[in-house]
Amino acid sequence: RRQAAIVLPHLQRALRLGQRFAAVSQTHAAALQALDRLDTGVLMVDGAGRIIQASSMAERLLRESAELTVIRGRLALRSPALHDKLLALVRGAMDTARGKIAKPGAALAIPRPHRMPLALEVAPLRPSASAFGEQLPAVLVFIRDPEAPIAAARLRELFGLTRTESAVAAALGRGASLDDIAAGMGIGLATVRSHLKRILAKTGTHRQAEAVALLARSVSMVSNH
Repeated sequence: RRQAAIVLPHLQRALRLGQRFAAVSQTHAAALQALDRLDTGVLMVDGAGRIIQASSMAERLLRESAELTVIRGRLALRSPALHDKLLALVRGAMDTARGKIAKPGAALAIPRPHRMPLALEVAPLRPSASAFGEQLPAVLVFIRDPEAPIAAARLRELFGLTRTESAVAAALGRGASLDDIAAGMGIGLATVRSHLKRILAKTGTHRQAEAVALLARSVSMVSNH
């Protein structure tokens, strides 16, 4: 009994610590899974741009985008002028994360030849206390490719589109013109217009611009990769 009385408080503390650790681990795993499903690349970097964590989409953009690169573990832009701007944004966001007076974040357009530019946004990640101590301040870098593919299967589920209609709808959501869609799918322009009419009816929109906005925003936050 004496031994149990001595050991029991330690066991209780260990149990509470284990429960807290399990809760933090579950929250961390859920956050990572959520980031991996976004079609926006998310990077956590330090004040020097050194990558601490990267989502699946961020890793894909780093692999496939000629304008982005990683040098010695640090996020970099191919253009020296844009890279200097990025570093300035990261430093400013880190100052904010550390509690200094600075801008809360900023955006940067990264031009691409013959393509729409990548959209990059920088935001501070302020430290927060937890059961295991206080996290260090960091910077979040969001990278969005406006030409990223839209999940046609999700459009079918949401609006009851056929496979062909969902393919046309996905192209519309990416900003393709009716002529481009017809050429890309190998069908006539009149056929594309017919699909557009049915898409408008099924989505409850009345103009092509309304349909494009709805289609782009309905599934754009979920990656199909």
